Amino acid sequence: MNDKHPVSLTIAGFDPSGGAGIVADIKSMSANGCYPLSLITTQTAQNTQQFHAVLACDSGFLEEQFALLREDFEIGAVKIGLLGGKEMIERVALLLDSIDAPIVLDPIIAPTLGSAILEEEAIEAMREFLFPRLHLLTPNRIEAERLSGVKIVDLETQKEASKVIPVSAILIKGGHLESQEITDLLRVEDDFYPFIHPKRSFKNTHGTGCTLSSAIACRLAKGVPLVKAVEQGINYTQQALSHAYDTGKGSGSLHHCYGLEVSK
Repeated sequence: MNDKHPVSLTIAGFDPSGGAGIVADIKSMSANGCYPLSLITTQTAQNTQQFHAVLACDSGFLEEQFALLREDFEIGAVKIGLLGGKEMIERVALLLDSIDAPIVLDPIIAPTLGSAILEEEAIEAMREFLFPRLHLLTPNRIEAERLSGVKIVDLETQKEASKVIPVSAILIKGGHLESQEITDLLRVEDDFYPFIHPKRSFKNTHGTGCTLSSAIACRLAKGVPLVKAVEQGINYTQQALSHAYDTGKGSGSLHHCYGLEVSK
């Protein structure tokens, strides 16, 4: 039996409540058949009710960790989440030049539980140093509006915003739009692929964006073409939402391993 799995790397922040960030990435990657590696960029103070504060980790130590991982593993895909600031963004971008793997960036400019957490200089650094390296960018509506300057209210404005943001492929998530259906819009170069599904009222949604971007990265690590990888990632995330944990006093975590029940 061959137990070798594709390897994926998450570079993201730590959520002590376990619902989002690098913990969600690891669970999502494991559930989608990859062996997850992780580099922590920030510590956060948050729970299921609020996003309170961010503390940046040392970028030099992260570089040392990355060098050791790179010499030991063949990295099949990279998912990037919260980076924290300009220095970390520039450092991570330089590190990624040394590997040949698809990169998925969930920009984490405006988390659902809190206000904007990236300064303008960090967003500009992201544009300059990370956007040219990306295989896919996965902003929510609020993040896409800030990156594009376009007010998003429907499919047409999703398309307009996607064309303004300078990346080769972008998935603008439609969960924050007021509509009867959710349309997640993927643009790849000049082609558009809408993924439409019913809008259901989920209480426990903490870490949805992290889960989706990590699932897509795993599919890419397996060699799945981008459009199919996005479709599979969305389907997986919808199932994880349907089986979500009702934990904490606020918005609980998705159930990433809903298909696995270990007997006592």
